[in-house]
This record gives sequence, C-alpha cells and structure tokens, in this order.
Amino acid sequence: MQQQITVNVRAHAVDPAHVCATLDAVNGIAGSQATSGAYIVDYDPLVLDCAGVIAHLRATGVEPAPGLRERLRLKLRCYRDAILREEQMNEIGWDSFVREIYVSRYRHRRHGRRDDRPRNWRHYSERTPG
Repeated sequence: MQQQITVNVRAHAVDPAHVCATLDAVNGIAGSQATSGAYIVDYDPLVLDCAGVIAHLRATGVEPAPGLRERLRLKLRCYRDAILREEQMNEIGWDSFVREIYVSRYRHRRHGRRDDRPRNWRHYSERTPG
C-alpha cells in the first residue's frame, strides 16, 4: 500500500537531486521528486510513517514550510498514518471489533425493564399496571 505526501519547503541551499537520491535509498520510500518549493514522496506507511519521512527530509537539510496550515496538515497526516499502522498491526483484525459489538448487542440479558427483546416487551405490555 503506497501513500503519497507533498511536503512544502522553504527555500534551501541543498541540491534537490541529492535530496531525492538520499530519500530513494531509505527503506520504505518508493520514490521522490522535487518540484518548485515542494517534495513529493511515495512511501509505504507500514514500513515508514509520515513523521519518518519528515525526519529524513530534515536530516538532508530540508526544512518543511513553517506556516501553521502546513504544520497542521503534516501533523494530521502523521496521525492518520499512525492509526492506519495500528489497525494493520492488530492481530485480531478490525472486523473482530465489529463482531464483538454486534454480539454484545444481541447477547442474552437479564429480564427486567431494561430488557429490549420484543418477546419481553409484549410480556410487559400485557401485565396490568400496579
């Protein structure tokens, strides 16, 4: 599963070809390219997350744009990658959580006013109040 991220950068004195070659050598990065004012990086989030890509960019001397919008966008992307990674690394799988919710909804419950099975609703409606 490949993801693509665009990291806007401020002006820097590092050669973009050298940065792309360094990024391409990192395990988990499938490819990168430099455009005017940004780097586009294809990566596998199960091997390397967004925070790792940004860390490798900083290690080569490239600093992401300092604007609030850019920082929020990158932090949300890192959060999404962390959630995706956690779901993929779960041994029992996402569908088992859904199954547990469904089973707990229809589990046999104690009788009483909190019982929500239709058979018991009919029973309570037939009783005379008091």
